This record gives sequence, C-alpha cells and structure tokens, in this order.
Amino acid sequence: MLLEELVKVLNRVRETSSREKKVAIMADFLRNLDDNDLKNVVKLISGIGRINVSWGTIARAVGLSQGEDIGEMVRRSLLEKRKQHSLVEEAVTVEELIDLLSYLESLKGKGSSEKRVALIRSFFRRLSPEEAGFVARCITGEMRAGLSKGLLIEAIGRAFGRGDISKAHTVIGDLSELALMAKKGKLQVSPKLFSPISPMLAESCYSVKEALEEMGIAAFEYKLDGVRVQVHKEGDRIKMFSRRLSDITDRFRVELDLKCESCITEGEIIGLGLDGRPVPFQILMRKADIRREILFFDLVYLNGKTLLDTPYQERRKMLEEISDKLVPRIVTDDQKRAEEFLKEAMEMGHEGLMAKKLNSPYQAGVRGRYWLKIKPGLEKLDLVIVGADWGYGRRSRWLSDYYLAAYDEERGTFEVVGKTFKGLTDEEFEKMTGKLLSLAVKEDGKTVWVKPEVVVEVAYDEIQRSPKYRSGFALRFARITAIREDKSPGDADTISKIKRIYESQFSRKSAKW
Repeated sequence: MLLEELVKVLNRVRETSSREKKVAIMADFLRNLDDNDLKNVVKLISGIGRINVSWGTIARAVGLSQGEDIGEMVRRSLLEKRKQHSLVEEAVTVEELIDLLSYLESLKGKGSSEKRVALIRSFFRRLSPEEAGFVARCITGEMRAGLSKGLLIEAIGRAFGRGDISKAHTVIGDLSELALMAKKGKLQVSPKLFSPISPMLAESCYSVKEALEEMGIAAFEYKLDGVRVQVHKEGDRIKMFSRRLSDITDRFRVELDLKCESCITEGEIIGLGLDGRPVPFQILMRKADIRREILFFDLVYLNGKTLLDTPYQERRKMLEEISDKLVPRIVTDDQKRAEEFLKEAMEMGHEGLMAKKLNSPYQAGVRGRYWLKIKPGLEKLDLVIVGADWGYGRRSRWLSDYYLAAYDEERGTFEVVGKTFKGLTDEEFEKMTGKLLSLAVKEDGKTVWVKPEVVVEVAYDEIQRSPKYRSGFALRFARITAIREDKSPGDADTISKIKRIYESQFSRKSAKW
C-alpha cells in the first residue's frame, strides 16, 4: 500500500469536524485493507511502538531550527524546496515506513545519531511535503491525525461489525493486533500472552478507617514507589510491559523467578539503596546501576487459564504458589492492626497502603473502588504539563516554569491548576525543554503551549480556591517530585479529585480562629 493513500485519508479525517464523519471515513478505509496493511496502518496512526526520535534529529535532517509543530514545519520546508526542482522517485509504501521506524529504533551506541540523521534525510528525499510531515510525526511520536484513540477504536469496531471492541481493547492493548482479530472475526476478551493488558487502577481514600468502612474486611498491601510492570512468561520467553503498554524488557533488568509454564503477573519494580531501603522514583529511573527488585501483587493468567473474573483472594493464593517475591500484605478488619501496618510501610520508606476487596475481579482498564490507595497527608498529584515559560537569568535557555493541569471530566479538557519552576535539576530542565519544544502547538510571547503529553508527580502544601484559573483551584507551593515517564495523560488526576482533596482539608484543620 502506498503511503500517499494513507496520508490522503488522514487529511480528509483532519479536515472534518464531525465525529461521525471521522469514524465513517476511517472505517471505510480500514475495511478494504489486507491483513498486513491493516496492522501497519493502525500501528502508525495509534503510535504503537513509537520510537520518539528527537525533534533535533529531524531538524538536522532537513535543516530547520526550533519552532512549532514538527510535522507542519517539515511539510512547509520541503514544499518550498520542491518549488525549485522536482524529483522522480519510486513512491514510498507504508511497509517501507514501518521498516524505517524499526531500523531507527535498533540503532544504538556511538555514531547512531549521525546514522539516524542520514537515514531520515535520504528517506525524506522520496517523499512529498504532505508525506514528509506525516513521517516526521510518526518518527517523533507526535501523531496529529485528527483521530483520537477512542475514535480509532470506534472506527475499527464499525469497520468489522464489532460492538464489543472497547471491552476487548482492555485486554488486548495492541490496537494493530486488535484490528486484525476483529477483521478475522476472532475478537477475544481474555488475555493473550505477550499482548499487554490495560491495568486495573485504584481510587483514593484518606484513611484505613474509610477503607474498612467501605470494604468490611480487606487485604492491605504496601504501596510501593516504583515502576508498575506486567510480566508475560511462556516457557523461557519473558517480556515486561509498562502501565502504558510499552515493552520495557530491555530497560529494566531484574531477577524473575516465576514457577509456571505460562503466566501474566503484575508487579512493581523498586530501586534499593545501600541500606536496603527503597530509593525515590526519580533515582530509580535515572540511575542505570541502581540495584532493582521486583515484587509481585497480582496474577491474571496462569497456564492457559484466564483469571480476570477469579476473586482477588484466590488470585493471590495462586500467585503465592509461583513466586516468593511478593508485596507484603495482611488481611484484616481490625482498624488498629491495619494502621500499624500503614505505619510500618511508611517507616520502611514506602508510600502507604493499597486496600483491596477480597472478592474483587480484575477489571482491566477500569479505575474503581475495588482497590483503594491510602497515602497519609495530602496526596501527591499526577498532572500534565500544558505549557511552559522561558526562564530568567541562569534558566533563560530553558523552558523552566511549567503550567500544570488536571483533567476536567465535564469539559473534556486539561485545565491549569498551578505553575512551578521547582523540583528539576539542570539536566532535567535541559531534557524537558527539548521534549516540550517537540510537543509545541503555539507560542504566546515567552510562553510555549504544548500538547498534553508529559506527566509529572507534584507535591504541594495546600489546595486553594482560585479565580485566576478556569479550573477554580490552585496549588500552593507546588513542586515537581518526579517525571512520570511510565504514565500517560489518561492517567492524570482529575479536577473532581482535586475538589475532593480540597474539601477534605477542612476536616484536618481547626474550626476555631
């Protein structure tokens, strides 16, 4: 299939504002593709396996300087050059683009950057300006096809008459694989080895007492400050996936001792200091030589049997039979005992506790109250950077004052709840500047507004009402405590959660003044 065919269809999608028309255009297109083209097209549109080659690499390949959307810049730049001369080249196929992305990803070590620049420059010579803009976005992982993930899933379902496509997506995270299964009429809603499952998520609560009042008797587990991973094993083959469903097998080397022929388990990778205590998340992510350990907390598939509907307590017993590396836990309805366990977890350097309902199923992709996370004090928030100001003085060469946003469920947008320039090192400011420039959508004076992509963990002293921000709230003394590379914008906290925390503050304050 020619790349120009895909680009033309995506341009049609981008040019219509109607949700219904977007889905219809894409469904008609997908319906007529063969198996190989279907997988490749969905892979490109959804960004599966994106390699995130930097903006700077693309810029060097085509001779650009910093600016707005990389795809549009490349398109315009090549359009200008093509006015001066025409090239006769064989048209590029979608499969060739997939091969290029795969090869760029494989380049490692000394000289790899120059090789990438040369490959991209050579490939772009064969592209039309429109195609080049699309390819630039594919390479950098900044796809702007006018088609959200939700619309793409809906289009796949409509193309092949599968109304249960959204449910299936929670257990088949790879959209290209899901599309092929839907086409063949073999859509499944049970886990498949080496196809990552959307993780089950927890709601917040603010005390052991609240958890016990809701659950009666519960399992309490240490809440670790690490990288959540999903481990798939079959025989000697093992792969690890992040909560964003990315393959991170080669990124984190940990000892895995799973006594099973095949399984899908969930765990947390933590870093350990010289004293054996857990290190902060940032250290875990930054230091390649840190000692790491994985502790498992759930099991969703074992030796050919799906366990999604198996009660949590039974899943845990099965997990205990295949691994000794488990997150510490107790089962109790005694508030005092659970509070002592919470104190123990905190003293050992962990974040708090997870409370889990004993008879709960594993709800892939769902955030609910079968699981509750308990963190003492004001809970840190996972927020998205939606803009940044250029700094002053020593920080003048960096985007270093960040607009932090939470998701407004009513408006369907990310709304600013505060700003901060605190928490990052000079090295992190440098890397963050490059990342945000690659996500830029517009500039307004010293402010660069960006696509909501980067998630950061934020601590603060208090939440206040604010007439300044449309969200109605502002964080007092906000500071970034971690860059959450393992989380996507969909994992960000919401305005409704901030409102709940705001209201809960008063129960811990004096009523007299």
